[in-house]
Amino acid sequence: GGGGAIPYLHSRSARTRAAKHFTKCIDPDSSPGTGVFRSPSCTFEFSLDRSALCHSTLVFFQAITLNVAINSHNQSLFTIVVSNQFVELKGCAFKKFEKNNLFQMSCSDIRERFHQFILLLVVILRNMTDVLWDFAHLHQLVFPLAIVCCSEVLVDWIKHAFITKFNSISPTVYKEYTLILARDVADSRHHLPAADHCDLVSRRMGFIPLPLAVLLIRVVCNSVTSPSYFSPALLVIIFLCVLSFKILLGIVLLGMSCSQLNFYQEDLSDITSPLRPARSGLPSTPFIAHQSNRLNNPSLQQLHTIDRYTMCSNRIV
Repeated sequence: GGGGAIPYLHSRSARTRAAKHFTKCIDPDSSPGTGVFRSPSCTFEFSLDRSALCHSTLVFFQAITLNVAINSHNQSLFTIVVSNQFVELKGCAFKKFEKNNLFQMSCSDIRERFHQFILLLVVILRNMTDVLWDFAHLHQLVFPLAIVCCSEVLVDWIKHAFITKFNSISPTVYKEYTLILARDVADSRHHLPAADHCDLVSRRMGFIPLPLAVLLIRVVCNSVTSPSYFSPALLVIIFLCVLSFKILLGIVLLGMSCSQLNFYQEDLSDITSPLRPARSGLPSTPFIAHQSNRLNNPSLQQLHTIDRYTMCSNRIV
């Protein structure tokens, strides 16, 4: 699909293969030995128009629906929005699930919660803009927003409890899921990764960040008015702050991933060599990235091949 085409076209692996296998677009007016190489980014505009625009519009409609449901005097629409989350229990709770299917569902739930957080943030921004940022109005939004968040968590908790109980899946399987995601983050920091940065995690979860970013930027631009003292220097400062936060968040996620992989290697060493003393401290990132390739548990190796839309047991959850 278009959502996966955008990160792929700009990945290192795509650029490397493109440099070797691109065909020349020969100019009829040029000499036979000349030509122009087309970059993968030539199709970026087509992919953006086909996928990101439609997806952003769909997310925008979802935000409008949630905003209308929260602000409506008639609570019927809000009740429908909340109760619609419980439909997941009917479709998942009493069906046969394997560990791979549960992994896909867990990744989908993670993406869905972040998606819900962005929609709620959009609702807060639009409501605060309507009241000219009077924070006394904020307490009126607390109860409906809390209902939406709590119902999402409750549904996911009941759903996973039923699935693990009736399919005899050990709760320790979630530790394996954590290791797979931690390995994806560590592998994306290799010297020559297969994809750039968090693209591995995004494909694993089926997460497409571009439509949410387009919606959020558009809403922020309409919600935050420019003061009289606003200057390009202030815009640069805001950009640097956001960039610093992104870098800091990446460092924190990488550190947490390294910790998870390090603990796994320590537990594995303790099992294979009970008399070997436990290592103290965290090794360097290259060590962790190298050790992440040694997750030789067959169960982990099988999970490593599962993406969000990989066919498992003749279906995709």
